Amino acid sequence: MTSKIEEIDTYYNIGYVITTLDLSVKYGGRYAIKDININIPRNSITAIIGPSGSGKTTFLRCLNRMNDLISKA
Repeated sequence: MTSKIEEIDTYYNIGYVITTLDLSVKYGGRYAIKDININIPRNSITAIIGPSGSGKTTFLRCLNRMNDLISKA
């Protein structure tokens, strides 16, 4: 069984290195990040920018599996 991400990647032959769908993290009942969807293609340079406290570090920690994620299932 293929995932939605794999189907999209196969159909468009894009070859994403990083893909997130509805990525969310809560701390103490408040969302640090909510419903983040991103596709980062191969051979690209991507910057994560934003003000202090906007969730940049939380997002990167999720990509490294250093944070627990909230399941939408």
